[in-house]
Amino acid sequence: MAEAEKKTITDLAQAVNTKTLHLVLLAAGTLGLWEFIYMRDKQMQISEITGCPKPIGTNGLIICAIVLFMHGLYQQLSGLAGLDEFTLGFGWVLSISAYAICLVWSFRARKAIRQYAIQEFLFDYPINPFLTFLLRDFYVNYKINCLAEKYLVYKAMRGETPPTAKQD
Repeated sequence: MAEAEKKTITDLAQAVNTKTLHLVLLAAGTLGLWEFIYMRDKQMQISEITGCPKPIGTNGLIICAIVLFMHGLYQQLSGLAGLDEFTLGFGWVLSISAYAICLVWSFRARKAIRQYAIQEFLFDYPINPFLTFLLRDFYVNYKINCLAEKYLVYKAMRGETPPTAKQD
């Protein structure tokens, strides 16, 4: 983004441009794989607009997707071949590892969004850590989509007129 161009509160939502319901449905339809594709694709846009470093490197997300795939493979093989408890346990370790990487990404993205709102707009944007823990990237995406609306409410409650949208 050029320095001469003033940032608006809608820049982040426009760059990410993903409805939360679509993200949930795609993640459910792909057994969680779409979450990693979403995180990989959107982390660069979040990083560019907020000015914060990427939440997780691309290699970390690719490894996480492979780990999730291996977990699914272990689950399928255990049902077909009757694998031992060690193999089933290893599959669950892989699943927990993938979940942990999602949590790290979500909390780092949460921090970047809050920092962006404070630094650029002097707006302490509340993002619930408990819901971030439960809903991970779905909640972060939801909060990105709500940022402009919450900012307008904040400005209205303070009796200030919000800045106008970008003029093209």
